[in-house]
Formats: sequence, structure tokens, C-alpha cells
Amino acid sequence: MGHSLSGEFLDASVGRLCELQASQGLNMQNVAMTLWACATMNYKPADGHMSTLAAAATQQLPTASHIEMAQVAWAFCQLDTRPPDSFLLQLVKSSEANLETFSYLSLATILQALAKMQYPPPDAWLDRAAALAAALHQSPFLGGLAKGRGRRPFSERQRERLRESVRLSLKQLGYQPLTLDALENNEVIVRSLSGNLAQYSEFFASGSALLLGLGSALLWG
Repeated sequence: MGHSLSGEFLDASVGRLCELQASQGLNMQNVAMTLWACATMNYKPADGHMSTLAAAATQQLPTASHIEMAQVAWAFCQLDTRPPDSFLLQLVKSSEANLETFSYLSLATILQALAKMQYPPPDAWLDRAAALAAALHQSPFLGGLAKGRGRRPFSERQRERLRESVRLSLKQLGYQPLTLDALENNEVIVRSLSGNLAQYSEFFASGSALLLGLGSALLWG
């Protein structure tokens, strides 16, 4: 039988990380994996700690990968916590610079978070996101459009689940979801996007010392 971590241990662990944020700052990987770990264990940190982590994430978003952006967005949703508008604004702004490099899963996760938080991005951003989703839906690879080593092929079930998630999120954000049907059949858009994407890691592929410590405690504590 597995072991669970006590609330006191988690409070102390997250509190220590927040102290580190105040004294020397945390990088985005630390912040993303901390929030992801908390959400995975259904542990919601105290309001003060959540505010500290949200502020740290906002500060690090301009240099974050699409994986880290999606991890943080997913964690806020799982913890049923609406981050400050400053975080959501920076999430949209930071993703705008390299949106076409996002994986299908990262894109779907961020769209779902924005929809749940009722924070519609500008129409131009939604246009690009819808076009990218249409191109990614045609890709044979789970991680994105670029062909490269380590790419896992889509299953039809994965493809359809992500497609429906994107369509629902776009609809909730006030975007016309039927546009996706036209975009998915637009070979010019698909070829244009496919020719400009770099290879990126799989979703949640990164690790951190925090998760290793928490994982050891879960297994052996």
C-alpha cells in the first residue's frame, strides 16, 4: 500500500520554497514542478504561498518553455485557483512570441485554462491558436509538427480528445469553433506551420529536485 504525505510536511516544504523565492528566487522549472506536484497530490497550498508561487511564475513566464507554461496553467485549474490577471496577461503575452512551437497538448492545456479562468486572449492570438490546432491535428506526432527523434505517434483517441478540448475551449472563449473545420482542410496553413517548427520535448518531460524528494517520500516515507 502506498504512503501519503502529511499536510504538515507539504506545508513546510512549500513554505521553504517560498522562503527561497523571497531570498534568491526560483527558476521556472522549480515553480512549475512545485505547482504540478501539489496539483497531482490534490494539495492546495495556503493562500500566501499560492500568491508567492503565482508571482514567481509570472516573473519567469517570459523565458518559460511551452511545457512549463502548460504545467503551471494546468496546476491552477486542478487546484481550482484563479491566478491574478497579471499572470494570465503575461501567459498570453509570453506564449505569443513562439506559439507555433507549442505541442498539441500544451496548446490544449493553456486554452482550457484560459477558458476556465474566463480570460479571453486577443482575437489575433486566438486566430493563431486555432490555426496551429488545425495543423497539429494533422500531424502524426504527439509532440508537435516537427519530425525528429523521440517523437511518439498519435493514437486516434488522443487526437480526438485534444481536438474536442480545443474546440470546447475556443467556444467558451467566444471563438467560432466551426472555423477549425475550415482550417483543418487548409493545406496552405498546415504546410506553412509545418515548415517552421523546431523540435521540442514531450509534455511533462522535465524533472526537478523537489519532485524527486517528494517521490522518495511517497515511496519510502
